[in-house]
Amino acid sequence: MLGLAARPVLGGSGAGAASAFGVAWLAPWLGIERPDPGGILCYSGRFAWPSLCRAGLCPVFALHNPADETMPIGPMRALSQADPGVHLVESFEQDHGAPRIHPRERRPDTFGRIRALLRDWAETAGG
Repeated sequence: MLGLAARPVLGGSGAGAASAFGVAWLAPWLGIERPDPGGILCYSGRFAWPSLCRAGLCPVFALHNPADETMPIGPMRALSQADPGVHLVESFEQDHGAPRIHPRERRPDTFGRIRALLRDWAETAGG
């Protein structure tokens, strides 16, 4: 086990990733109680209200195609520049919403990379 049970990892792709940011950063503004997130996995998503971002709340891994027209990358770039905890990987080969860096990346490699991130986050959180 990775030891993040008390701090759930939120994530999604496209609108699902935007929802994960909403839960993490908007819940306190809306008076909604929730445990602090252990991290956010974001695939082709963004946060629409950067002024409400809680920098340093939790680590964020974001994967985005710079040419994505469905969900432009600009807001994620701005967020990654404003918060050192946001790690943005840009890949022109990434398909919108896909967790893999390029279409030829094998599933075991994709999910191995994600598990490694979660392990790092758990160790950082003392889990």
